Amino acid sequence: PPEVGATVEVMVSRFDPSDGLYELVLPGAAVEVGDWSEVAEGMVVEARVTGHNKGGLECEVNRLRGFIPASQIEIHRVDDFSDYVGQKLACVVTEANQEKRNLVLSRRAVLERQLAEEREETLGALEVGQIREGVVRSLQDFGAFVELGGGVDGLVHISKLSWGRVKHPGDVLKEGERVKVKIDRIDPESRKISLTMRDLLPNPWD
Repeated sequence: PPEVGATVEVMVSRFDPSDGLYELVLPGAAVEVGDWSEVAEGMVVEARVTGHNKGGLECEVNRLRGFIPASQIEIHRVDDFSDYVGQKLACVVTEANQEKRNLVLSRRAVLERQLAEEREETLGALEVGQIREGVVRSLQDFGAFVELGGGVDGLVHISKLSWGRVKHPGDVLKEGERVKVKIDRIDPESRKISLTMRDLLPNPWD
Protein backbone atom coordinates (compact mmCIF):
# COMPACT_ATOMS: atom_id res chain seq x y z
CA PRO A 1 0.00 0.00 0.00
CA PRO A 2 1.09 3.62 -0.54
CA GLU A 3 2.83 5.34 2.36
CA VAL A 4 1.05 8.11 4.25
CA GLY A 5 1.94 11.46 2.70
CA ALA A 6 2.99 9.95 -0.65
CA THR A 7 1.67 11.45 -3.89
CA VAL A 8 0.23 8.78 -6.18
CA GLU A 9 -1.72 8.63 -9.44
CA VAL A 10 -5.14 7.05 -9.06
CA MET A 11 -8.10 6.09 -11.22
CA VAL A 12 -11.70 6.76 -10.17
CA SER A 13 -13.61 3.49 -10.25
CA ARG A 14 -17.00 4.64 -8.88
CA PHE A 15 -18.86 7.20 -6.77
CA ASP A 16 -20.77 6.04 -3.70
CA PRO A 17 -23.64 8.55 -3.18
CA SER A 18 -24.60 7.10 0.23
CA ASP A 19 -21.20 8.00 1.70
CA GLY A 20 -20.45 10.85 -0.69
CA LEU A 21 -17.08 9.25 -1.47
CA TYR A 22 -15.20 8.40 -4.64
CA GLU A 23 -13.70 4.92 -4.73
CA LEU A 24 -10.20 4.97 -6.22
CA VAL A 25 -7.74 2.32 -7.42
CA LEU A 26 -4.09 2.50 -8.37
CA PRO A 27 -3.45 2.41 -12.16
CA GLY A 28 -3.29 -1.19 -13.37
CA ALA A 29 -5.29 -2.55 -10.42
CA ALA A 30 -8.46 -4.47 -11.13
CA VAL A 31 -11.71 -2.52 -10.69
CA GLU A 32 -14.76 -4.25 -9.22
CA VAL A 33 -17.84 -3.79 -11.40
CA GLY A 34 -21.46 -4.39 -10.46
CA ASP A 35 -23.31 -3.94 -13.75
CA TRP A 36 -22.93 -2.67 -17.32
CA SER A 37 -23.08 0.97 -16.23
CA GLU A 38 -19.78 0.53 -14.41
CA VAL A 39 -17.91 -1.09 -17.32
CA ALA A 40 -15.79 1.05 -19.61
CA GLU A 41 -13.24 0.29 -22.29
CA GLY A 42 -9.67 0.57 -21.06
CA MET A 43 -10.35 -0.31 -17.42
CA VAL A 44 -8.73 -3.32 -15.78
CA VAL A 45 -11.10 -5.91 -14.31
CA GLU A 46 -10.77 -9.34 -12.73
CA ALA A 47 -12.26 -12.11 -14.85
CA ARG A 48 -12.97 -15.65 -13.68
CA VAL A 49 -12.55 -18.19 -16.48
CA THR A 50 -15.61 -20.45 -16.65
CA GLY A 51 -14.92 -22.38 -19.85
CA HIS A 52 -13.35 -22.31 -23.29
CA ASN A 53 -14.07 -22.91 -26.94
CA LYS A 54 -11.91 -22.95 -30.05
CA GLY A 55 -11.91 -19.14 -30.18
CA GLY A 56 -10.74 -18.41 -26.64
CA LEU A 57 -11.83 -18.28 -23.00
CA GLU A 58 -15.36 -17.80 -21.65
CA CYS A 59 -15.37 -15.84 -18.41
CA GLU A 60 -17.37 -13.81 -15.91
CA VAL A 61 -16.67 -10.33 -14.58
CA ASN A 62 -18.77 -10.34 -11.43
CA ARG A 63 -22.08 -11.48 -13.02
CA LEU A 64 -21.35 -10.22 -16.53
CA ARG A 65 -20.40 -12.75 -19.17
CA GLY A 66 -17.25 -11.94 -21.09
CA PHE A 67 -14.85 -13.43 -23.60
CA ILE A 68 -11.05 -13.40 -24.02
CA PRO A 69 -10.04 -14.14 -27.64
CA ALA A 70 -7.25 -16.69 -28.08
CA SER A 71 -4.85 -14.04 -29.38
CA GLN A 72 -5.40 -11.96 -26.22
CA ILE A 73 -4.68 -14.62 -23.58
CA GLU A 74 -0.88 -14.50 -23.55
CA ILE A 75 1.90 -12.68 -25.37
CA HIS A 76 2.84 -16.01 -26.94
CA ARG A 77 0.51 -18.45 -28.70
CA VAL A 78 -1.64 -20.73 -26.53
CA ASP A 79 -2.83 -24.11 -27.82
CA ASP A 80 -4.37 -25.64 -24.68
CA PHE A 81 -7.02 -23.46 -23.03
CA SER A 82 -8.14 -25.99 -20.39
CA ASP A 83 -5.45 -24.97 -17.87
CA TYR A 84 -7.05 -21.52 -17.54
CA VAL A 85 -10.51 -22.74 -16.45
CA GLY A 86 -11.15 -21.69 -12.85
CA GLN A 87 -8.37 -19.08 -12.82
CA LYS A 88 -8.90 -15.40 -12.05
CA LEU A 89 -7.13 -13.14 -14.56
CA ALA A 90 -6.58 -9.40 -14.61
CA CYS A 91 -7.73 -8.15 -18.03
CA VAL A 92 -8.24 -4.89 -19.91
CA VAL A 93 -11.74 -4.24 -21.28
CA THR A 94 -11.33 -3.80 -25.06
CA GLU A 95 -15.03 -3.77 -25.98
CA ALA A 96 -18.12 -3.18 -23.84
CA ASN A 97 -21.45 -3.12 -25.69
CA GLN A 98 -24.39 -3.26 -23.30
CA GLU A 99 -27.03 -3.58 -26.04
CA LYS A 100 -25.36 -6.63 -27.58
CA ARG A 101 -24.21 -7.92 -24.17
CA ASN A 102 -20.75 -8.04 -25.68
CA LEU A 103 -17.83 -7.84 -23.23
CA VAL A 104 -14.42 -8.54 -24.80
CA LEU A 105 -11.31 -8.65 -22.64
CA SER A 106 -7.54 -8.82 -23.13
CA ARG A 107 -5.13 -10.36 -20.66
CA ARG A 108 -2.32 -9.84 -23.15
CA ALA A 109 -2.66 -6.05 -22.79
CA VAL A 110 -2.04 -6.35 -19.03
CA LEU A 111 0.99 -8.59 -19.59
CA GLU A 112 2.42 -6.23 -22.22
CA ARG A 113 1.96 -3.28 -19.84
CA GLN A 114 3.80 -5.18 -17.09
CA LEU A 115 6.55 -6.17 -19.52
CA ALA A 116 6.97 -2.54 -20.65
CA GLU A 117 7.29 -1.43 -17.01
CA GLU A 118 9.87 -4.16 -16.32
CA ARG A 119 11.77 -3.18 -19.47
CA GLU A 120 11.94 0.48 -18.42
CA GLU A 121 13.07 -0.52 -14.94
CA THR A 122 15.80 -2.80 -16.35
CA LEU A 123 16.97 -0.20 -18.87
CA GLY A 124 17.21 2.40 -16.13
CA ALA A 125 19.49 0.15 -14.10
CA LEU A 126 21.92 -0.69 -16.94
CA GLU A 127 25.28 1.08 -17.18
CA VAL A 128 28.30 0.67 -19.44
CA GLY A 129 30.88 -1.57 -17.78
CA GLN A 130 28.37 -3.60 -15.78
CA ILE A 131 28.73 -7.39 -15.74
CA ARG A 132 25.38 -9.13 -16.07
CA GLU A 133 24.07 -12.67 -16.34
CA GLY A 134 21.68 -13.34 -19.20
CA VAL A 135 20.13 -16.04 -21.37
CA VAL A 136 21.06 -16.64 -25.01
CA ARG A 137 17.81 -16.13 -26.91
CA SER A 138 18.89 -16.46 -30.54
CA LEU A 139 22.00 -17.06 -32.62
CA GLN A 140 22.60 -15.22 -35.89
CA ASP A 141 25.53 -15.25 -38.30
CA PHE A 142 26.65 -11.86 -36.98
CA GLY A 143 26.33 -12.61 -33.25
CA ALA A 144 24.16 -13.70 -30.33
CA PHE A 145 21.18 -11.95 -28.72
CA VAL A 146 21.22 -12.24 -24.93
CA GLU A 147 18.22 -11.35 -22.72
CA LEU A 148 19.30 -9.38 -19.66
CA GLY A 149 15.91 -9.52 -17.92
CA GLY A 150 12.67 -7.56 -18.19
CA GLY A 151 12.44 -8.26 -21.93
CA VAL A 152 15.67 -6.32 -22.61
CA ASP A 153 18.01 -7.89 -25.18
CA GLY A 154 21.58 -7.04 -26.03
CA LEU A 155 23.80 -8.16 -28.90
CA VAL A 156 27.15 -9.83 -28.52
CA HIS A 157 28.78 -9.27 -31.91
CA ILE A 158 30.64 -12.28 -33.24
CA SER A 159 33.92 -10.38 -32.85
CA LYS A 160 33.19 -9.92 -29.11
CA LEU A 161 32.53 -13.59 -28.34
CA SER A 162 36.15 -14.65 -27.99
CA TRP A 163 39.71 -13.45 -28.47
CA GLY A 164 40.09 -16.20 -31.07
CA ARG A 165 38.36 -16.40 -34.44
CA VAL A 166 34.77 -17.64 -34.31
CA LYS A 167 33.16 -18.77 -37.56
CA HIS A 168 29.63 -18.92 -36.15
CA PRO A 169 28.17 -18.10 -32.68
CA GLY A 170 26.77 -21.63 -32.56
CA ASP A 171 30.33 -22.94 -32.28
CA VAL A 172 30.68 -21.47 -28.77
CA LEU A 173 27.09 -20.88 -27.58
CA LYS A 174 23.71 -22.56 -27.62
CA GLU A 175 20.21 -21.10 -27.26
CA GLY A 176 18.89 -21.16 -23.68
CA GLU A 177 22.39 -21.11 -22.20
CA ARG A 178 23.07 -18.77 -19.27
CA VAL A 179 26.13 -16.60 -19.84
CA LYS A 180 27.98 -13.69 -18.23
CA VAL A 181 28.34 -10.60 -20.37
CA LYS A 182 29.75 -7.11 -19.98
CA ILE A 183 27.83 -4.05 -21.20
CA ASP A 184 30.05 -2.51 -23.86
CA ARG A 185 27.83 0.30 -25.17
CA ILE A 186 24.29 1.70 -24.84
CA ASP A 187 22.95 3.83 -27.69
CA PRO A 188 20.97 6.65 -25.99
CA GLU A 189 18.67 7.19 -29.01
CA SER A 190 17.92 3.69 -30.28
CA ARG A 191 18.52 2.15 -26.81
CA LYS A 192 20.33 -0.72 -28.47
CA ILE A 193 22.74 -2.50 -26.15
CA SER A 194 26.11 -3.89 -27.27
CA LEU A 195 27.60 -6.63 -25.12
CA THR A 196 30.92 -8.39 -24.92
CA MET A 197 32.00 -11.78 -23.60
CA ARG A 198 35.55 -11.45 -24.84
CA ASP A 199 36.45 -8.81 -22.25
CA LEU A 200 35.63 -11.24 -19.42
CA LEU A 201 38.22 -13.72 -20.72
CA PRO A 202 42.01 -13.52 -20.17
CA ASN A 203 43.55 -11.28 -22.81
CA PRO A 204 46.15 -13.32 -24.72
CA TRP A 205 48.03 -10.11 -25.53
CA ASP A 206 48.73 -9.63 -21.84
